[in-house]
Amino acid sequence: MQIQSQHGIVSSIMMEPFSGTPDSFGFRDRLLSSASTQTDIHPSQRIDVFDEALLTFESLEQALDYLTKVIDLATSDPLMASQCVELRCGLCWGEYFTHSEQFYGPAVNLATQLSFQSRKNEILIGGMNCEVVKQYMDARSHLECFIRDENEHLVSIALAEADSTITQMKLVQLTIKSENFRQSYTPQRLLTLAVGRSPACNIHIKQDHVSRHHATLTLKDDQLFLEDHSANGTFVYTEDQEFFLSREGMKLGQKGELSFGAKAEDYPSLIISFRFHGPGEETGEYEICGYTANP
Repeated sequence: MQIQSQHGIVSSIMMEPFSGTPDSFGFRDRLLSSASTQTDIHPSQRIDVFDEALLTFESLEQALDYLTKVIDLATSDPLMASQCVELRCGLCWGEYFTHSEQFYGPAVNLATQLSFQSRKNEILIGGMNCEVVKQYMDARSHLECFIRDENEHLVSIALAEADSTITQMKLVQLTIKSENFRQSYTPQRLLTLAVGRSPACNIHIKQDHVSRHHATLTLKDDQLFLEDHSANGTFVYTEDQEFFLSREGMKLGQKGELSFGAKAEDYPSLIISFRFHGPGEETGEYEICGYTANP
């Protein structure tokens, strides 16, 4: 089957808690099937990625009718609400690709990012005309609809509770930087970066005391994790603490520095810094443990 490029409506539905057991998968299937039965709307495509269901729709009206029914069932229907689950939904229009009953691409990535950034039992809509969405939702008096950020075309639809955060939404970014590497990332389901002496690593450090695959950095949602696999260990520096990891892992904070295989003062040019910040935020120099770095 050829890879096909399409433009359309893509949604991401995340369910919390989600144990990954047959009960969790069964409940989600019953919830989505019940929404289809009651609205007579069937998503064009659906794939499940653990706690996330990705769906495509023929029109914005179909997508909104379906998603609002899903959340309504999960929060108010006696048979569904007894499961005590909460949903996070993202919705957008854009390009995606289909191949072998799978779909992926920019719109799928954006829908996932929006669901991560949404509040519980909320639909966060991005990349669409805010007024068109708001006019549609104003006809449904039981729904709360707010324009979160008109410049970014972000609209919030809250079903279970009123929105108490009517402020501009700032999507967090992570910047990782070394002397020869600089890259920014937005929160996503799962991103892994290999660090080591091997040229195949995402972050390549050409130094004898660094193992070929020295460590792994994992970005999950808006949290960063480090796992050391090396012979010489990894040093972690935060604003007021120093940690040494040897074949173990830890959750990193909002900003800090990493030194692989040796202390930072011995090889200051090899320090890797990381920092979470807003996308438009000025990221000037900051100092940690006596070493100055650019985030």
